[in-house]
Amino acid sequence: MKGQQNQGRSGRFRLGILPVLIWVLALGATMALFWERAGGYEWVGIAGGQVYQLAAPITGRLKTVAVQLFDPVSRGQVVATLDDAVLMAQMETFRSEIRRLQAELKTLQDDLSLQGQDLTIRWMESYRRCTVDVEQIRVQMLEVKTQLATDRVLRDDAELEVNVLKGLVAKGAVEPYELQKAEALYHSYAASIEQNEALLAELEDHLVEARARKEQFALIQPQVPPADHQIEMIQEAIAVQEGYIAELMAQQETLVLRSPSDGVVVQIQGKANDAALRRAGESTVRRPGEVVAEGEPLLTIASREPSEVIAYVREQDAHHVKAGMAVELRKRTPPSQVAQSQVTSVGPVVEQLPPRLWVSPDFPEWGRPVMIKVPPHMDLLCGEQVSVRPF
Repeated sequence: MKGQQNQGRSGRFRLGILPVLIWVLALGATMALFWERAGGYEWVGIAGGQVYQLAAPITGRLKTVAVQLFDPVSRGQVVATLDDAVLMAQMETFRSEIRRLQAELKTLQDDLSLQGQDLTIRWMESYRRCTVDVEQIRVQMLEVKTQLATDRVLRDDAELEVNVLKGLVAKGAVEPYELQKAEALYHSYAASIEQNEALLAELEDHLVEARARKEQFALIQPQVPPADHQIEMIQEAIAVQEGYIAELMAQQETLVLRSPSDGVVVQIQGKANDAALRRAGESTVRRPGEVVAEGEPLLTIASREPSEVIAYVREQDAHHVKAGMAVELRKRTPPSQVAQSQVTSVGPVVEQLPPRLWVSPDFPEWGRPVMIKVPPHMDLLCGEQVSVRPF
């Protein structure tokens, strides 16, 4: 009787624990599925920052390259200069044209002295004299501007020479006398620039006065004389030369290449910020003496610290990702580091992942790019891989 009771209790116990076992197994399966699904939403990204590519403003020869591969640079720092021989040749051409215009004006001025005594002719002569006075001042201004442009180029060359010699004198490689000669040359160009700037300002005042006299003369006369074709041609030629001089002076400024931002010098091959970050050492920075074409890349400057992570979401999961979505960033290299951030933007198209993110080098992978801001306290290197998990 007692044995039957024990068997009954054992049977009831087994029946009672069976639902518990089923519940535990179901919970385990659910957790396994959860972690498997959560793992499927982990993305891999690459930390990156701003990349600036400097190109040749004109076709010419590299004069100096002041940086080496991986050198740190600061905003506004001179990184390279181009030879100014082309601009100097153009300046000489402009001087020849200015001399030709001066000769034409002189001939025109001589012709005016042969005009008759008739009142109308004298009135025409006076009006033309006013016009010639205006154009003579403009030609003088062109000549001064050309000299200013030339002196500025020579002054910059002398300044570079002084800076080089200072270093050589400090090392005992050259005599201080060479540095003194270079400094004297630099100061002479600087003084010439100052004088010509003052002369240009004076000529601008004279031009205003001459134009005022011409306008006042026209007002008090019975009628304005018809346009003088010869003077009009000279006026047009002067306007063309003024445009050339302005363009040349603007080009002169671009011969000195400066860093647009704080960063590090890297070299770019092909396209891409990613290429600059992934293959920064595959080629060397250009050297002085190389001939470069207008628009040809010279060097690339990348920010020292990454500002964003570009991750790639699988096509089937891309519809889950939205701007503003909270994510967790995790370094994939020691020391381990985890930080919270959010998606700032989502790419509009599905594109091929960088080869380094492929599971197999023989099978390209595709995904939708997602940009994530790097938190300020997270220590990452540009080009470093980062795991991204939404939560």
